[in-house]
Amino acid sequence: MHMKTILMSASDFEMINEMKEIIAQKLEEWFGPGAVFDSGNPVLRQHPNSFMVRFRIQTPKGNEAVLVKIPSKPYFNSLHDAIASDTSKKRVDEQYSAAIAVWNAISEEDDLTCFAIPAPLKIEKWNALVMQEIKGKMLKSFLLKPSIFWGSVSAWDSLVKSVMHSSRWLRIVHSRAGNIMVEPFPIEDVQALIDETLEKLDQDSDSQVDVQFYRGVLQKQLDVVSQSRVPVSLLHDDYHYSNILITPEGRACALDYALTNRGPIYVDISTILIDPETRLAQIISLNKFLSQEKMAQLRQLILDDYFQGQQYDSQILNLFCAIAVLYKWSVDEQRFSSDGYQKLYSPLIKIVIRRHFQNVFKSYLN
Repeated sequence: MHMKTILMSASDFEMINEMKEIIAQKLEEWFGPGAVFDSGNPVLRQHPNSFMVRFRIQTPKGNEAVLVKIPSKPYFNSLHDAIASDTSKKRVDEQYSAAIAVWNAISEEDDLTCFAIPAPLKIEKWNALVMQEIKGKMLKSFLLKPSIFWGSVSAWDSLVKSVMHSSRWLRIVHSRAGNIMVEPFPIEDVQALIDETLEKLDQDSDSQVDVQFYRGVLQKQLDVVSQSRVPVSLLHDDYHYSNILITPEGRACALDYALTNRGPIYVDISTILIDPETRLAQIISLNKFLSQEKMAQLRQLILDDYFQGQQYDSQILNLFCAIAVLYKWSVDEQRFSSDGYQKLYSPLIKIVIRRHFQNVFKSYLN
C-alpha cells in the first residue's frame, strides 16, 4: 500500500480538533511569537505503517507545518483502529524514546553538518507523536537529478557533500545514542537474517532465482567471519537515500529510525552503501547513470567519513552489503510482479534486473 489521503469522518474531525488544542500550546515555543494555525482544514494521510495528520501553520516569517504521527499497520482500516491498538502504543513509546535519543546525540555533538528533528510531543491518549515538519529534500533527489547523469560538476559536488554529511549523521548516532560496544559476531542472528532474506527473494521471484546458490556463497562468508568481534549498536535499521533529508542549509537529518534492535554497525552502513547501485535508474541505464568510478567514490566517501581513519572489517562489511543487495533485489522483484503498468513490462525488466543484481552481488562476494 502506498500513501493515500483519507476523507475524514465526523469522529476524526472531533479527535483532530482536540489534538489541535493541545498542539496550540507548543506553537510559540516551536515557531516563535505570532504562530497560528492556518484557516484551512488539516490533511489526514494513511501510510503503510502510520497515519499522518498535517496542520499548516502561519508565522511572521512564513509558512510552516506540524505533523501528528500515529503508528499503524497496513491492515488497519481507520485512524481509530490504530489508536486502539496496543501495538501502536508500544511503537509510539519506542519512537518517542528514539527521537529523544537522536536529538540529544546530535545536540551534544554540535556538528553543523547534521540535524535532528526537535524533540517531539507525545500524546498518550491517541498514541501520537507531534513534531515540526522539517523542510528539505531527500538525499535520493540529489542522486537522481538528470544533471548528475549529464556530468554537472555543481550537482555532483552537492551530492558528495550530502552523502558525507549523511555518513557523519550515522556515525554520531551510533556512537552517542547506540550504546556501541565490541561484541562477538552474532552468528545466529545473521544466519536468521540470511534465511529471511532468501525466503523473501524466493517468494517474490516465484522461485525463478536460484537462492540456493546465494545461500552457499553467504554461508561460506559467514563461516569465514563467524569468530570475529564486531562493533554492535542500536540500529537505524533502514538507512538509505530515501530516508535521509537534506535541509536547505545542507545538513543531514535521517527519518524513520528505529533504535530498537541491536546489531553490527555494518547493517546500517551496508544499506546506504548499496543504495545508488541498486536504484532503478542505474539498472535500466545499464550502469550508465553513474559511472563505476563515481559509484566507488561515493562508497569510499561514506566509509572515510564514518570510520575517520579507523580500521574496519571489509569481509564483514561485504557480507552485509551482499545481504542488503539480495533484499533490495526481492523488493524490485515484487514491484514488477504487481498489478498496473509495471506488469506490462515486467518480463523484459526482470531479465535486466536479475542480471544487474547478480553482478552487484558478485562485486561483494564471489
